[in-house]
Amino acid sequence: MAATAVALNFEFAAFFILQAFSQAATTFVGQNYGAKNIARCRRIIKVTLGISVLISGSISIAIAVFAYPLSEIFTAEPAVIRYSVIRIRYILTFEIINIFIETLSGAMRGVGYSLVPAVACMLGVCVFRIFYVYTIFADNPTFEVLMAVYPISWLLTVFAIIGLYFYVFKRVEKKLWRKRRA
Repeated sequence: MAATAVALNFEFAAFFILQAFSQAATTFVGQNYGAKNIARCRRIIKVTLGISVLISGSISIAIAVFAYPLSEIFTAEPAVIRYSVIRIRYILTFEIINIFIETLSGAMRGVGYSLVPAVACMLGVCVFRIFYVYTIFADNPTFEVLMAVYPISWLLTVFAIIGLYFYVFKRVEKKLWRKRRA
């Protein structure tokens, strides 16, 4: 518990930065969708992903690299530091995957499809993690195996989100095209 409390300080900081970019994508995509400019929506998504990967990715990797000294800010207990570092490295090293999940989900929310990414994330993150804990982790109950559920669940979710993103934007483009013809 103590190690998780230490690690969460850094995870939250990195996630809030990532989430700020996702929220920006939602806002700007929504504005441009309202203006019926899908080309600009797609450009916003690319720019947001690029900037977020650069900034959020750099911060996450820096925290993972300096996990030991950063953890020592909060505790001097060697076992707590060791587990905190394991958690930080498993989660923040792979936070870049979460950038794609959050940004593309934000883009879909911006064009009015909020339920689609919510269900995909619930299944890919929540349901899969429960399955993982009762199967894989139950067979090998180590902290490292438990922490591996984060990047694995993000990988599964990102593939679903990418597919859904293309599906949703194809539908949105067809819908706008039909409105222009009418």
